[in-house]
Amino acid sequence: MPEQSPLVIALGPGNGLEARSLEVTEGYLLLTGCAMDTGASMFLPDATELSAMETTILGGRWCKVTLHLGSTATLKAITHRGGWLTADLGGTEIVLEAEDGILVNGQPFVLELGAPGWLDPDGIHMAENEDRTLGVEDPETEILRTALIETSALYLDVDGNGVLGSDEREAAQASPPSSEPAPSDTGDSDTGDHDTGTDSGRP
Repeated sequence: MPEQSPLVIALGPGNGLEARSLEVTEGYLLLTGCAMDTGASMFLPDATELSAMETTILGGRWCKVTLHLGSTATLKAITHRGGWLTADLGGTEIVLEAEDGILVNGQPFVLELGAPGWLDPDGIHMAENEDRTLGVEDPETEILRTALIETSALYLDVDGNGVLGSDEREAAQASPPSSEPAPSDTGDSDTGDHDTGTDSGRP
């Protein structure tokens, strides 16, 4: 029987803007098994702080990991010159996939939210000495949300210290699904559209 594994959820380092906290309400973590109709879920208590959160994940072979940040998710970050950013990332859903599955059996993992550099004051038009508050519908919030969705990943924590090194980041265990478009059909006689539909069902 596979053993459960320790899991650290960490906020990735920024570029001139460093995350200090991410507090979520009504969030959950969902594991989807590689076998049909298998899965496990963990519902997070209200006001859960995700930054450096330590928990466990059930043993087994999982092909998908979904982290939903809940109805409200308050990100707080600070620039190198002391400017504070507060952003509501509520409703963000991070989906990570592993084609061959992840065998969880006691080894430690780190779920890093945002790849290094995902937070950048220039990217959201923020002066380094200003305080900024972003609502859930602000366009700059969408930039942050997209960075989380497209660059977060699950890694094996080789040394078990809860902190990722550059060598550990080289091999993600689960990453965002590919967003590459379907190849175009250049045949002379077939002009049918490609089916690019996706299943966006919620647990």
